[in-house]
Amino acid sequence: MYSSANGYYTIKTNDNFSLAVRARKKSKQNNEKQNIGIFFCCGYTSDLTGTKATRLFNIAEQKNIPAMLFDYRGHGKSDGTIEKATIGQWIDDSLAVFDHACSEIAPRWIVIGSSMGGWIALHILKARRKNVAAILLIAPALDFPEKLLLPSFPKSEQKKIQEGGSGKWCQEGKTPEQGYILTKKFLTEARKHHLLDKPKKIACHVAVRMIAGLNDDVVPFLHMIECFKIIKAENALAIVVQQGDHMLSREQDLILIEKTTLELLDCAEKQVVQNN
Repeated sequence: MYSSANGYYTIKTNDNFSLAVRARKKSKQNNEKQNIGIFFCCGYTSDLTGTKATRLFNIAEQKNIPAMLFDYRGHGKSDGTIEKATIGQWIDDSLAVFDHACSEIAPRWIVIGSSMGGWIALHILKARRKNVAAILLIAPALDFPEKLLLPSFPKSEQKKIQEGGSGKWCQEGKTPEQGYILTKKFLTEARKHHLLDKPKKIACHVAVRMIAGLNDDVVPFLHMIECFKIIKAENALAIVVQQGDHMLSREQDLILIEKTTLELLDCAEKQVVQNN
């Protein structure tokens, strides 16, 4: 299925959408460490060529372990448009790629989610618990359409949305093309996948880390803490970057993400040894 030396190819979803992926498979050496890989879920409007995605793929190459990057439908090189997609479809896309990764590349993965990808990463944990070796949430934006995006829209645009139309909003300093479009249909569908409103915490049997920036102007710090609080795990740590923003793409931020990923890899490998 590999179409090039760099591991770029596409996989089909159950509803016949082509999703772009970039994978690093196992080497020919029979190494137990290669049974755990890095699986990255990007943020809303981001793709597999992003800064964090590329750095994580580079880690996998350096450590000779598997990796999987992908684009949700409507993102990057995948089929579809963002405007016609839903949160549920993006979760299904992620599970389709994750199942492919588990069956074709490695049985267990460190699942890393950035922004919206953090929300999706927790859905992967809930649905495929036995295949998750660790979780890393980077500026997680759980339930973001209603909890974060809608309140940011002007009242006039919110009214259009509630009446069944679409609302538009552009963050200060951004171009109109970088703005957000929100519809009542998208909001209603997204509610089906909310996690913060659930009374029961998400039980997690593996190590969990969250990296949050205090200067994040997209996902408020207190929202990220609420995201972290819904996880029930024995080995869970939140890392606060005092000068970090939502992107967390400064060199020192990327180094922190790399170090945290390697720490989780070490935790996952030790857990395998203990279980054996």
